[in-house]
Amino acid sequence: MRIRLLAGRAFTSHDDASSPPVAMVSASTASRLWPGSQAVGRRMRLFRGGGNPWITVVGVVANTRTRQLRETLLDVYVPASQTDTGVPAWIVRTTDDPLREGAAIRAAIRQVDPTRAVDISTLERRVEDAMRPWRFATLVLGAFAALALALAVTGVHGLLAYSVLLQQKEFGIRVALGAAPRRIAAIVARRVSLVTMAGIVAGVTLAFSGGRAMTGLLFGVTPLDVTSLAAAVIMLGAAVAVAAAAPAHRAASADPIVALRETL
Repeated sequence: MRIRLLAGRAFTSHDDASSPPVAMVSASTASRLWPGSQAVGRRMRLFRGGGNPWITVVGVVANTRTRQLRETLLDVYVPASQTDTGVPAWIVRTTDDPLREGAAIRAAIRQVDPTRAVDISTLERRVEDAMRPWRFATLVLGAFAALALALAVTGVHGLLAYSVLLQQKEFGIRVALGAAPRRIAAIVARRVSLVTMAGIVAGVTLAFSGGRAMTGLLFGVTPLDVTSLAAAVIMLGAAVAVAAAAPAHRAASADPIVALRETL
């Protein structure tokens, strides 16, 4: 599996059933059981009870995710010749397509134990199966996020359109006094920017304060991932800009005579 050896030694052919029991532990296991000290040479029992032998730690290896992707577990590795597991799992590294080697693997296993049931799967398939629930959850969250963004754009557009309607008299007076359409659009954009910045500051603050609650749902990123927050801010800013474009254009192109007449 090419797991990096950090301390001690790996298993050898001498670590068989007739030799003293040995084991290798992951870095997380070593730091949890023997914090601040050397794990190599320590003795441990995998299960409680007088019938379970003491096992000597001969090596420390890097952390891996062998059973689940969410977190690093406390792994202990023992030689296959010194243990008798009911349902062993073998990892085979091939240079060809792993599925093409399935028949040869099954034949080799049945030569040793014809009654053994064999289930062959690639590591990529195992990872896909483990990630399927999280991908579905991500898809659902993405759908709700898209719906929330659409509702936000619709709400911003409606509020700005109504605000421009209420300020028609103000804009009409400004245009009548010589204000350029670009100046009117800048006024609307500035007001939108102030509200947007206040919302972004509040949202980022809530994201930082509530990010720890999402730690169990994340993998490969931190709850306070700066890249994700920056992408969300940029997306929200772009959505607000799109929503504000039509009301700002309507305010800038308003006829002062019509605007003043409608507000009288």
